[in-house]
Amino acid sequence: MRTIWFGIITIVALSGCSGWGDYQHKSDRFKFRASFPSGWEVWDRSDDRRDFLVAINPKIEHAEIQLIAEPVAPDLSPREIYLKLTSTDLEIIDKGMISCKDAEGRYIIITDKVDEVTMKGMRTLFLGNRFTLEVGVMMRAEDFDEFEPVFRRMIREIEL
Repeated sequence: MRTIWFGIITIVALSGCSGWGDYQHKSDRFKFRASFPSGWEVWDRSDDRRDFLVAINPKIEHAEIQLIAEPVAPDLSPREIYLKLTSTDLEIIDKGMISCKDAEGRYIIITDKVDEVTMKGMRTLFLGNRFTLEVGVMMRAEDFDEFEPVFRRMIREIEL
């Protein structure tokens, strides 16, 4: 009986490690990996200079995730790079540290009004090896609190 239970537990643990979400992006240029939540449609808008992915969820009105990785000048300090995150015209209602699998980054939670709709979102910024990785989500404020744990899981799963 113990052997059977151990086998079942092992299968569940391995299936949990096999990936998350419907789409996984592995960047050949910047060498990071990110998975998008299930149900999100992802479009690759990358060009010669940067990785740029946009995702929408057809079930959540006015919801979008953006992932942007771009090279950074080697002489820029982390402080200068992180200032980019907070230089926004949007209202910042929270900010702090956030972690992915193997790095620490920064986040801000923001609000904005677009066409009479109150929007709320989260932007994160990580420093990779000579690149920045910015991942953000924006959606109607009433949907954000329910979705925030899913987005934070997406961030935790990123490998730099």
